[in-house]
Amino acid sequence: MTKGLENRVLVYSVSTDAFFGEMENKIAKRLMNLRVIKAELELIAAGKYSQNKKLNERLTRGTEGKDAKEIISKIDAKEKKFTKVLNKILEANKEDVRSLRRDSLFTTRKIDNKEINKSNNVVALFESTFTRTLKLSTENVNESVVIVRAYHYSVLESLITKGFQYNNEDYIFFSASSGQMKNKKCVFVKKDLWEKHQTSLMCGLTWDRINNTEFKKDDKVEYGVNINKFLAYLSLQNTHTTEWEKFDIDKVVVCKDLEMDVTGMVEFIDRDNYTLNPPEMKTLSMNVSDGVGLILPSLSKKNFQFRIPWGKGLLSPYDFRKHAELKGNYEITDVWGDTHHIINDDVQIILSASQLKTWKYYSSMEEYRRLFKENGCKAGKCNEEVKTNYINSNYQFIQSLDMDETELAEIATETNNDIRMIGSDKEVMLRSLGATEENEKKNYFQQALFLYPNLLNDTHTKDMIRNKKAAMVRDAKAGTLRLKGRRMFVLPDLHGYCEYLLTGNPNPKGLLADGEVYARDIEAGDVDLMRSPMLYREHGIATNVKNAELKKWYKTGAVYCSNHSFLARLLQMDFDGDQVNVCSQSNFVSIAKRNMLGVVPLYYEMSVAPIQTISKESIYTNLVKSFGSAIGSISNDITKIWNSFGEMTDEKLSTIKFLTMYNNFMIDFSKTNFLPKPKGDAKELIKKYTQGKLPYFFQYAKDKDRNEVEGITVCDYSKFTTKDGKVFKLIKSSKRIPVVNMLENIITTQRINFKSVAEEMEYTMLMSKTKIKEKETELNEAIVEAYIQANKTKKILVDKESEDYKENKFVYASKVIKDNIIDSAKKINNKVTESYVADVLVHHFHEVDKKGNQKTLWESFGQILLANLEKNLEEAPACEDCGVKFRKVKNKKRCDKCSQKAEREAAKNRKRKQRKK
Repeated sequence: MTKGLENRVLVYSVSTDAFFGEMENKIAKRLMNLRVIKAELELIAAGKYSQNKKLNERLTRGTEGKDAKEIISKIDAKEKKFTKVLNKILEANKEDVRSLRRDSLFTTRKIDNKEINKSNNVVALFESTFTRTLKLSTENVNESVVIVRAYHYSVLESLITKGFQYNNEDYIFFSASSGQMKNKKCVFVKKDLWEKHQTSLMCGLTWDRINNTEFKKDDKVEYGVNINKFLAYLSLQNTHTTEWEKFDIDKVVVCKDLEMDVTGMVEFIDRDNYTLNPPEMKTLSMNVSDGVGLILPSLSKKNFQFRIPWGKGLLSPYDFRKHAELKGNYEITDVWGDTHHIINDDVQIILSASQLKTWKYYSSMEEYRRLFKENGCKAGKCNEEVKTNYINSNYQFIQSLDMDETELAEIATETNNDIRMIGSDKEVMLRSLGATEENEKKNYFQQALFLYPNLLNDTHTKDMIRNKKAAMVRDAKAGTLRLKGRRMFVLPDLHGYCEYLLTGNPNPKGLLADGEVYARDIEAGDVDLMRSPMLYREHGIATNVKNAELKKWYKTGAVYCSNHSFLARLLQMDFDGDQVNVCSQSNFVSIAKRNMLGVVPLYYEMSVAPIQTISKESIYTNLVKSFGSAIGSISNDITKIWNSFGEMTDEKLSTIKFLTMYNNFMIDFSKTNFLPKPKGDAKELIKKYTQGKLPYFFQYAKDKDRNEVEGITVCDYSKFTTKDGKVFKLIKSSKRIPVVNMLENIITTQRINFKSVAEEMEYTMLMSKTKIKEKETELNEAIVEAYIQANKTKKILVDKESEDYKENKFVYASKVIKDNIIDSAKKINNKVTESYVADVLVHHFHEVDKKGNQKTLWESFGQILLANLEKNLEEAPACEDCGVKFRKVKNKKRCDKCSQKAEREAAKNRKRKQRKK
C-alpha cells in the first residue's frame, strides 16, 4: 500500500438548503414532505407495496374510492406552488450574506443530550497537498473546509460571490474539480486560511496576474484563462497524494511537447451537422507526449503520477543522459526558449509543457522555480506502477464482439474456475478478498489477511467469502470475466520524444513502427489494448514486439505505443496516467481482431472554451454551465443498441458512432462548455434505437429491478392501441440472445466447498495481550453490549442513497461507533484504553460468539488489530515441530496444534507407564 493513502481527512458536505433562512427552511420541509408522499403514492398507483408500512397503510386508507393519480395531480399543484414561493424568496435574498445553519451539521443525541455530528454530512477525503498545506486533522471533523452541492443556484451564486459565515468565521469559494463539477459540488474554505496559504497553493500566481496575461488569437488580443480549466487545475492540489519529500524543483525543466503529423484511416463525423463521411486516409497532428514526462532511473525505477502546483501527469523512468551521450548533445531547450545543459545543470526530470498547465503565466523556468521555493510549495506522488497478474473484462469490452456461446464459454473458463475454487484455493480466496500485493488501497482487514493468511480460517473471513462468491457470480453474469493479461500505464515511444528534445527533429522515427507496442511483462505476439469507457468498437489490436534495443531503453512495466499510429485516438487516451488492459489471451484477441476488420478510429474536431478574466461572477456562470453532464445515460443508450434485436446494421452502427461522439463532448463539457447536441436524421435515429428497457444483464451490472430490464432473449415488436384504448405488443420476428446475456447460462453457481488452505488461525495474534482481565466482568460486558447496540444503529449513521456515500464508505460512521463504544467503557473505567476494548471484542468473537458480526470490529478497530498483528508476527517464534509461527508466550515452544498433539502423545506415554507399573 502506498504510504499515507490509508489516512483520511473528515470534512463537512452539505447541500445549498443548509444555508436557508427560517422561512426558506420551513417551505423546503413542506416540499420535502410532499415529495415523499408523492413517491409513496406513485408506488401504490403502480401496484407496488411501499417499504414504509405505516405510511403505506395511511395512504392506502386515504385513497380508498379515489384515483391515486388524481391525488398525485393535486400534490403536483401544491409542489409547484411552494416551489414558486421558495424561488421567489431565494431570489429576493440573493444579495444577503448567508450563514451555514448549525442544525444542518449537528444533532442532539437523545441518550445523553450530547451534541454530535450528523454522519451523513461528513465525508472522508484522502490526504493531499491541499489538506497538508491547510494542516487539516486526520482525527476529528475539520470545520475549515466545507463541500457544497448545488440544488438552488441562487443560493450558490450568493455563496460564490459573497461567501458565507459559520461560527462567526468567513468562508470563501476555493475551487471545484472536473469530477465535482459533474456532481454540482464546490469546495469552500475559511477565508483567513485561504489568504494565509493562497500563494503556496497557487505558486505565486494571482487573479490579477492571470487576468493581465495577454494572448494573441486570429489577430485579436485576449486576456485571462479558461475558467473551468483554471478551477480544475487549482483542484489538482486536492488529489490524494503522499508528499514527495526529496523533490527538488531546481532539477526540473519544462520542455515543449512533441506534436507529430500522423497518417492513417479515420472516419470523420461532422460535429455541427451530425453527418458521417466514409473512412478516408488523413494526416492529423497528434501530441504524442501529452501528459508524460521523463525522470532519471536513479530517482525512480517505476512509473508514477505526480502533482505540483498547476502540474500533473505521469513520470516515466528513462535514461535521457545516456541518450544524450549517444547523440553527443547535452543541451535541451525549455518551453520558454532557454537552453539547459543536462549534465552541467544536473537536470533530473523533464516535464512536457502539457504537464505544467499554466506555464504561459510564468516568464521562465527560473521564475517558476523561485516562486515554488519562496512560497513553500510541495510536490506529491500518487498511483505508482503496480504489476498485476490478470485483468478483468466488463460488459462494454464484450458487447460489441460477435461471437457464439461456445466461444464465450471458453473465454469464461478462468472465471468459472475461480467461482468453483473460491472456498478451496488459497490464491483465489486471497485474490477475491483483495488481499494482494497489487491492491495498493487495501483496507485494514485486507492488509491483515495479506500478512497473515491464516485469517482465511476465521468465521468472519468465511462469511465474507460467501458474500464475495455471490458477488462474483453476479459480476460475471454482467460481463466481468478474468482474462490473461495485465493492467498497465500506457506510454508513447519515449525514445522518439527524447530524440526530439535533443535534436529538434519534428518527426523522429523512435523504436516502434505503426501497429507495434512493447510490453516487457507480456509475451511477444498479438495483444488487445482495452480502455474504459469502450462505447464503439475500440479494441486496440497491436503486435507486442521484443528486441534488444527496446529492452535496453524501456525497463518499466508499462506498455509503450508507436508514435506513428492512431491507437491513442482509437482508445481516446493520453499519457498522463491512463491505464489500459493489455489482453494476451489468444482466444479473446482472435475474436476481437476478427471483429475489428474494417473498423477505423472516429474523428471529430473537439473544442476549446474561450478564455475570460477571472471574477466571482465569471466563476459562477461557468460552473453552472458545466453542472450535471449526464454521460451515464448516453452510455446506457449505446448499450441498448448493442444489445438490441436483429443484426448490427449500418444504421445502428451510425447511431452508436453519433452517441460516442456526443458522449465524449459531454465528458469535456465541464472544461469547454461546448456541447453540440444531436440533430436532424441523427436525432431521429437515436430516438428510434434507444427506446425500450435496459438490457437483461443490467439487473447484475447496475442492480436494476427485473421489471426494468428486457428479457434474456431480445425480440422485435411494435406497440399498437385498439379503439377501446388497450395497448398490445406485436412480435415481428424470432428471438435472439445478445452476447452478454449468454453468460446467464454459462456462469456456474456451484456451492462453496470450504477446505483447509492455511494453518490454524491463532486469534490472539490480533490482541495486544493474550488474555483479558476476568475481574473486569462488568466492563467487558458493557463493551460487548455497546458494540451490539452500535451495530443495530449503524444503518442510521450512513445514508446509502446519499451522493456522498461512495466517498464516505463508513469512514466517519466507523469513527462514531468506535467513540461510542469507548465512551460506554469509560463510564465504568475511565482509564480503559482502546487496545483493551479491541482485545475484549476479539476475545468475544472467538470464544463466546463465534458467529457474530465482526465487520464493524474491523471497520472501527482495524488499525489497532493490524498494529497488534504486525507486532506479534515480528516477535513470533517458529514452532519447533512444524515451523509455523505462533503468538509469543513465555515458555511456549510449539503452536497450539502441535502443543495439543504433543500433549496427547505425553498422555499416552503416561498411561503406558502406569500400565507397566
